[in-house]
Amino acid sequence: MEADFLNILGLIRRQIKSPDAANFLGDPSLKESLGKLFQIFFDFYEFSPAALVLVDRSGRILAANLTLETFSGSVREELIGRPLYWSVLEADRDILFLTLRKIFKSKKPASCELRLQKQSTAGTLWVRFDGIYDKDLQGHPACRAMLVDIDRQKSTEADMARLAAIVQSSEAAVIRLDPTGIITDWNPAAEKTYGYRAPEAVGRHIRLILPPGRGREVDKLIGRLSDGKEVRTFETVRRTKAGRDIPISLTVSAIRSPLGELTAVATIEREISRRKRLEAERNRLIEALYQERLRLEAVFNQIPAGLYIAEAPSGKIVMNNKKAEDLLGHPLIAADSYQDYQLYGALKPDGTSYRPEDYPMTRAITDGEVIVEEEMCYRRGDGTLTRFSVNACPIHDVEGRIFAGVLIFHDISQRKQAEESVRQVQRQLTAKVGELERSNQELSEYAYAVSHDLKAPLRAIRNYTDFLVEDLADTLEREPRKYVEGLKKALGEAERLIEDLLGFSRIGRAPLEPDPINLSDLLKEVKSMLRLPSDVEMIVADNWPVVTADRTLLMQIFQNLISNAAKFNKSPKKCIELGWQNGQEDRIEIFVRDNGIGIEPRYAEQIFRVFQRLHTQQAYEGTGIGLAVVKKAAVHLGGKVRLESAPGKGSTFFVEIPRQMGEG
Repeated sequence: MEADFLNILGLIRRQIKSPDAANFLGDPSLKESLGKLFQIFFDFYEFSPAALVLVDRSGRILAANLTLETFSGSVREELIGRPLYWSVLEADRDILFLTLRKIFKSKKPASCELRLQKQSTAGTLWVRFDGIYDKDLQGHPACRAMLVDIDRQKSTEADMARLAAIVQSSEAAVIRLDPTGIITDWNPAAEKTYGYRAPEAVGRHIRLILPPGRGREVDKLIGRLSDGKEVRTFETVRRTKAGRDIPISLTVSAIRSPLGELTAVATIEREISRRKRLEAERNRLIEALYQERLRLEAVFNQIPAGLYIAEAPSGKIVMNNKKAEDLLGHPLIAADSYQDYQLYGALKPDGTSYRPEDYPMTRAITDGEVIVEEEMCYRRGDGTLTRFSVNACPIHDVEGRIFAGVLIFHDISQRKQAEESVRQVQRQLTAKVGELERSNQELSEYAYAVSHDLKAPLRAIRNYTDFLVEDLADTLEREPRKYVEGLKKALGEAERLIEDLLGFSRIGRAPLEPDPINLSDLLKEVKSMLRLPSDVEMIVADNWPVVTADRTLLMQIFQNLISNAAKFNKSPKKCIELGWQNGQEDRIEIFVRDNGIGIEPRYAEQIFRVFQRLHTQQAYEGTGIGLAVVKKAAVHLGGKVRLESAPGKGSTFFVEIPRQMGEG
């Protein structure tokens, strides 16, 4: 038909409704039937799902149905006479121009896809332009076109493209099968997983990657899907091109037709070899942790103290040993938080109750405090009140955060009783020591007084003896003269004994006078005073330290030790060595070593007592007080004395004193 269908329909419709319609049709019933028929055709044309337009060579719209209004967002009256280009998105106008040019030049149908610009919403609409060559009512060349809405199709195509891109880039193998199990799609991840390239796999049955004995697995899956049943993700085994069996996680989906018929099967297959290794390692670690826990519990139960561990920061008790329950006298109270600790009802030493936040474990897990030997009172399950010594500390993770706490406690009731007994004994000993010190003081004063008082009678006896010798010098015979000499000798020994005893008694009576003393200078002075025989060689070390001490006591120590070293020595060449060395805690140790007769070790303590002699007066002169003086002087200086010796191998006396008197 060369004329415009819309124009023809309009013309016929006007003719049917005109007064001359009877003449046009002849039969009124035919007129009515034709009117209805043309109304149907008109409505179909007007309200078609596709936009129907008639355009000339320039693209100007000559006619259009109402659907174009919906597509473009403009009313038809505004569209008629305007170029169709104005309703097309600017980027797509060249497409429309080339399509129209092709239609008018070839007089053959042509199509294209383009986007219309909606005037009302500023949105766009994808349409397919299908045009054919035609003529308008005046016989001029025209193009009759149908614009079909393909917006949803385009959206679906975009979704499919995105889905295809996802499938292609997926790290999981994505495989599509037809209902018989033939592979129809095989993505790059499937190539990487199984080693087959897509051309090698597509068109072959899925048994290509099934290990022997698993062929029925896929048949059952497809059978379930065909019956409308779902298949959950499960784990199975596949075989690679290299013949290696690998574990995979398999997800199966059915692709169905609109009628619900199975048209394809999609599978997503992930190799889980690494996950399986990790699971095996995790299971191994869990088993190792379990075994470690058993060993830890065994160790806990061997600890002779109560122990429990709590989580941080809640304070929930998660582990304890049996000893803890034995000490408490009841099973451990279940505590889900440190607030539950108050159920224990523990007391402080002063009798006040612990608040939940005061308990040692609470302080350890909340504040990071380390509690050492805190005393706690607790009433056991049998009602007895006992005392615990509690230690608690936080447990930190590798980042230094507190994740748990450990508490250890043990019963110190017996120890506290023993300590009280010890304190009582100490009080008694202190009293006894006081009494002993008073007795010693009285004895020392008595010895001093007796020694002092004995000097006058002895002096008188010596004087009378001297007078007697002078008066009878010419008349005394040999025997009486021998007796007088013996008497004078005995008087001398008695006087020396009294002087030594007085010297011993004076130690500690007078207040000490500590002064800085250069020991090198002091030793030179002692050597000068002693006037040692020529057969005695005294070797003195260099670089002696300066000490702060009582000069008189140090002089007594050196004089007695050096004198004894020279006296108790039968060597042809007598040698005395003096030296020193650093001791502990800022103390020094002085030593006097000789090559004399030596002393048996069993007498090492006895020789420091007053009047204790190992030899007779005839063998070695002396009063037996010298070493007692050394020991007493050393003790008053804050030090001590010891001996290393053996018979015939000489002796070494060590005197340890502080560098500063009053230290140590």
